Amino acid sequence: MANFEICFSKEGDIKYISHLDVMRMFRRAFKRAGLDLVYSNGFNPHPKLSIAAPLPLGFTSTDEWMDVETKEDFRADKLKQALQQEMPVGITILEVRAKELQPNKANPMLAARVTAAKYMIAADLPEQTLAKIQQDTAEQFLAQEHIFVEKRQKKKKTMQKVDIRSKIRSLLLHRVDDKLFLSTLLSTGSASNLNPSLLLHAFLAWLDPGTEPLDVEIMRRKLYFDA
Repeated sequence: MANFEICFSKEGDIKYISHLDVMRMFRRAFKRAGLDLVYSNGFNPHPKLSIAAPLPLGFTSTDEWMDVETKEDFRADKLKQALQQEMPVGITILEVRAKELQPNKANPMLAARVTAAKYMIAADLPEQTLAKIQQDTAEQFLAQEHIFVEKRQKKKKTMQKVDIRSKIRSLLLHRVDDKLFLSTLLSTGSASNLNPSLLLHAFLAWLDPGTEPLDVEIMRRKLYFDA
């Protein structure tokens, strides 16, 4: 058996494929490529394949990471080549690296180690809203002690006001024509997580209350992991 960490991009129209469908796509791709996965034990065995931080529907990314365990050992470059041949348009295998497990240690998976993510948000906005963007607008926004947004709770399906300020690690703004670009580093993972859509909503509510973007594109540029 062998363990690998796989980096891939998700771009174009495949951004509308859900996380569960992406998982199914990878399982089928491994099978078509003749790469046997290790399965868990129990009444409902499933392949040992997991994505570090599931990408929300409609987002693109150039830095997605996956853990996978195969029954046989492979050279990383051969595994990358075989897997890429089975990928649909929009999915590119960027890197495959063998994961060396340390004896007598926990060896946590990537999903347990992810701490932050860098995003680029592009929003088409009305001219009157864009006119309010100044050189220090990002600094003024982050100077707030609290930044509250309404967030839907997964289990209760109700809306709850939450403070997202501590989850925003950095924010830079720049304008190109009628589009505003927000480059931001946000907490990501099981310990603390912020969807960039909530950041955009909070920023626009602060900058120009009532403003709705005409169009929004969000790309995840990089995932960060602890040591």
